[in-house]
Amino acid sequence: MKPHHTHTLLPLLALLTALAGCGKNTTTTPATPSAPATATPPPQTAPAAPGFKPLTLPSYKQPGAQFSEFSTLVLNSITNLQKLAQGKDHATDMPMSLLPIIQALITPGTYDALEKGAPKDNKTGPLMMSNWNGARTRSGDEIRGTATRAYDTTTGGYFAGDKLTNTTTLNMPSNLLTIETKTTNDGAPRTREFYEILILPDKTILAQSYTAQRDPYDKTTIKATASFYQFNADKKTFKSIFGKLKTPALDFPHDTLSGKTAPDIAALAAAAALATPSTVTFDGDTITTH
Repeated sequence: MKPHHTHTLLPLLALLTALAGCGKNTTTTPATPSAPATATPPPQTAPAAPGFKPLTLPSYKQPGAQFSEFSTLVLNSITNLQKLAQGKDHATDMPMSLLPIIQALITPGTYDALEKGAPKDNKTGPLMMSNWNGARTRSGDEIRGTATRAYDTTTGGYFAGDKLTNTTTLNMPSNLLTIETKTTNDGAPRTREFYEILILPDKTILAQSYTAQRDPYDKTTIKATASFYQFNADKKTFKSIFGKLKTPALDFPHDTLSGKTAPDIAALAAAAALATPSTVTFDGDTITTH
């Protein structure tokens, strides 16, 4: 991987952390009977060391802010790992490999920010900083965001006739976030993105990302990549595996992180059949790339 300035991602992470907080109400909202009960109450979080972000498991007690609460833990974990890596060889390879997940986390917080961040679970309107028409709903222990956008003209990498749909789902008891975005044009699929992020009880984060795009000029050509992650900022550990798919397709098959109780991203990467996998690992002292 090419070297980058150590501070490259700090502004982006700061922006996303701010977005993650947009749906949070600054006043205390009493828990409602419909708020999900976690299997075990989140442990007390020790104060973060100077310069580091606090890492607290989501409680999901505040209506209208559950996506933001989930994203905050993930983004704070990435920020802390980046700080731990500063000054080391290959310091930016770790956060740069995480770009697909960092960028995917732009969307969830915008659903919480609907209706000026109103502290309620069901709300609609245009998503912040975009022309997407969005809706946020709750059904039992699941929060779902859906949004659409259509392009009449060709602009910014999109083409006239493009129709985009996004579905973002958070299963609160299992701490599993799923994001899928699709583009069709004249009824034919053109792009697809799929992300899953799972927070385990010890704050280990597992994630996977798939992206595929049909060439808009040569429609027989499809490019597809996949990335897999396992990291824990408290334990100072990180591993990512990523690369192009051997068989690129818009209907790429994928496993799910649902029900996973132990990190096994090597098996996920093997099942994805990457053409030439790259890896980045961090043990708290050394960053290794292959």
